[in-house]
Amino acid sequence: LQEESLALYRESGSKGMVVRASTNLALVVFAQGELDAARALLNEALQLAQALDAKYDIASVLQVLGLIDIVENKPEARARILASLRMRVELGEILSQTSPLIGLAGLALREGKAQYAAQLLGVVDMTLKALNAVPELESKNFHAQTLA
Repeated sequence: LQEESLALYRESGSKGMVVRASTNLALVVFAQGELDAARALLNEALQLAQALDAKYDIASVLQVLGLIDIVENKPEARARILASLRMRVELGEILSQTSPLIGLAGLALREGKAQYAAQLLGVVDMTLKALNAVPELESKNFHAQTLA
């Protein structure tokens, strides 16, 4: 279904929707363990988002690229996730700031900094509670996979 929507948006010429559909498909492919395919989709989405100066989409793509970098133990992970967080702060997107914080917690765990990871997750928990936000089950599973 994600592949079909991406094809339809490409046909229609809706570049913004191509960015979002590519990012969504990359998340599915990433969850299936196909990291190279996910990275290719995200690199395409990033180029398009940058050309459109779509900061929210750029932040989303950088976030997922950072998560892939964490899984692959690449040093770019921190810079990408922090760039995503900075952009989300600049945009005033409080709820969406929680995803990069979870990514940073995953990175901290991989570095053996469990206390720092717990502090970051505490901030996420407080933010979600303050906003009365309940993450979707898929989102929880995806983030749990990142922290593993």
